[in-house]
Amino acid sequence: GIAYGIFRSWHSIKVFFSGAKRKAGPVTSRNPFRSRDKFLVSAVGGKDLKEMVQKAVCLIGGFGLLGMEGKSILVKPNVVGERGNPTTTNPEVVKAVVELLYEAGASKVYVGDMSALIRGGTAKNMEQTGIAAAARSAGAQTVFFEDHGWVKVEVDGRYVREVDVTEWFFNVDKVINLPVIKTHRYAGYSICLKNFVGATHFSQRPYLVDKGHWAEVVAELNLAFRPD
Repeated sequence: GIAYGIFRSWHSIKVFFSGAKRKAGPVTSRNPFRSRDKFLVSAVGGKDLKEMVQKAVCLIGGFGLLGMEGKSILVKPNVVGERGNPTTTNPEVVKAVVELLYEAGASKVYVGDMSALIRGGTAKNMEQTGIAAAARSAGAQTVFFEDHGWVKVEVDGRYVREVDVTEWFFNVDKVINLPVIKTHRYAGYSICLKNFVGATHFSQRPYLVDKGHWAEVVAELNLAFRPD
């Protein structure tokens, strides 16, 4: 199953064997949403998703804390495969976030990810889940990480010593993580950190690194880059 997923096309083979061509240090952006020594979290209910997203961010300080005026922003949803929400990020949430980022002054917004090896190409999956259409309707450009280069980042992990991260994290000014809360048969409890796996090279999928330590590998991959 995994082997078929990896090598069912020449493009997949090329992506799997093409590594990073440049290096960078870990990106550990400071989380601006905090009060003294505590990081802030909000939860809201309702029916209007855009209104809910805006309220949730306002409750912890607002989009202004990110300083997005005139900045390029990459939104990283979960597009692990072709199944819709809640397996993948709700496209209406993607649309709402993109619109709010533009309203906060962003100059250009991109929506990008890379699907799991055995789930086919990201472009197809992004279309089938409705995320591509949602992104475009809000004025964002879609990007598929497997079509672009990688940047090698050294980390001090027990299971992972270096991480090949999508170059798109370094091509924009800000990165917004937009995961979906869900269970996973292998990862156990990942606190949405697993969404970052879609921004790392195919060869660093947890089941290829150490399938007996999913959670640890996921955590250590996150040492390479923290979203804004």
